[in-house]
Amino acid sequence: MRFGHGFSSFLIGVLLRLPAFGDSYVVSTPMRTRQRQVQKLEKMTSAICTTELGTLTEDMLEQSHELVWEWSHLKDPSKECAIYTESILKRVVEEHTINTDAALPTLDDYNCLLEGWARSKCGIAAAERCEHILQEMEDASYMLPDLESFKTVLMAWREASDQQVLFAPHRAQRILEWMIHLYTHGENRFACPDADCFDTVLQLWAKSGLPEAPMKAEQLVGTMEKFYEETGKSKAQPRTSSFNAVLKAWSKSKDPEAPSRSLAILTFMDKLSQDSDVVAPDTNSFILAVTALKNHAKKDPILADTACRALQFVEGAYMSGMSHLKPTNALFNSVLGCWAKASGSAGSYRRARSVLVRQMKLHEDTGATSPNVFGFTSVLATCAMEPKEKGKAFQVAMQTFQQLRHSDQYGKPNHVTYGTMLKCCARLLPAGSPERKKFVRKIWGMCVQDGCVGDMALRWLREASSSQPTYRKLLGKGHSRSNLPLSWTRNVDAKSGAVRRKQSNHNRKARRAARFAEV
Repeated sequence: MRFGHGFSSFLIGVLLRLPAFGDSYVVSTPMRTRQRQVQKLEKMTSAICTTELGTLTEDMLEQSHELVWEWSHLKDPSKECAIYTESILKRVVEEHTINTDAALPTLDDYNCLLEGWARSKCGIAAAERCEHILQEMEDASYMLPDLESFKTVLMAWREASDQQVLFAPHRAQRILEWMIHLYTHGENRFACPDADCFDTVLQLWAKSGLPEAPMKAEQLVGTMEKFYEETGKSKAQPRTSSFNAVLKAWSKSKDPEAPSRSLAILTFMDKLSQDSDVVAPDTNSFILAVTALKNHAKKDPILADTACRALQFVEGAYMSGMSHLKPTNALFNSVLGCWAKASGSAGSYRRARSVLVRQMKLHEDTGATSPNVFGFTSVLATCAMEPKEKGKAFQVAMQTFQQLRHSDQYGKPNHVTYGTMLKCCARLLPAGSPERKKFVRKIWGMCVQDGCVGDMALRWLREASSSQPTYRKLLGKGHSRSNLPLSWTRNVDAKSGAVRRKQSNHNRKARRAARFAEV
């Protein structure tokens, strides 16, 4: 099929109106791992772009399609790859203005160009460039963008969101709404959005953490449902992942309505699943809902009970053979985290411990997920906050701690575990009592031995010590918070303040030594 001169003018316009990214289209890409491949592509691209107008051979024109694909799918893509792609397409279009028999770039070529920019890691600039190309294609109506074109632009905004572009969800939703308009008004039959398009925008809202994100996500699922009902397009039907994105948005929200909205969505999914398994809540749905409960459990301890009931439902469903609902570590830990947040209420430590025991029994009976250090540490945190039954809470804390330390299947205590256990000593044992002194000394010794001395352990060691001299004695002669042996901190996360300070001290000493050497 041949196009007239108007089409070639449109293509030149698309390329020439794009904002420039550099003084030239040919930019070197010095990446050693792919240097040989890049040099080959550069040579072939140069051969096409520097050939005199009107003299491109059919082989060169055919080769242009392959080059466009290669540049846009190169491993570790960059801005230069997209610029090379544009230079090839621009040259092919220019050839057509001289020789109308010459082949034109195809829709696949332009989709490759969009993908090249979307993968270029140029953030906002790349996403806006993709949007500009898409708009020009749609406006001209000679080469209507298809579903892949729109999806690639949505992908570009998703990539931009990774660079903390807070307006990415707004821009992506604008593209999606444009697709719906084009399709429903008969302006572009290829623009019909599928569930992937909706989910991309929903996930952008969920990830953004914006205050309006939960309601925007809910409204978008409503739009998705309406579009599905009006068009009958099964590929646009809302699915579990769509609702999970809404739940994720609520799980990050500080809105006091977040717990009730999350539970309402979970209930709605369960109701819809009676007609279609496509929207049945899965384990992740429950994890996200429980996370929303956990984030508000401090102000409303009753939410921890609600989280427990959700866990019991999943456990029952799993035992009855519902494979899509499996009580995972993440779910158990979220429920335990709920109790840790709600631990200001009396007896919370017993409920938290019972959840951990249930998980251990489930693992023994079925081989399902085994508890890990995070679950054990959450139980300790709940014990530390017990307001009344302090003696019993400390016994449960010690039992839980020893169980973790002497078991190979649950992992080993980390710096947070030791810090929390010292917190239990400070909060649950009488100040100055022999028992408190004994356990503080014992736990601190294990903490040092295991290389888990972090900021939290140091802070609670000071709180748990009966006096400043006792604290100094436990810390050891010549040691301070900013001067600890490497063996003490070897298993501490590098983000911990104690480790950062130690690394900073070592760096300062190294710089001083270097300056001395120069002198």
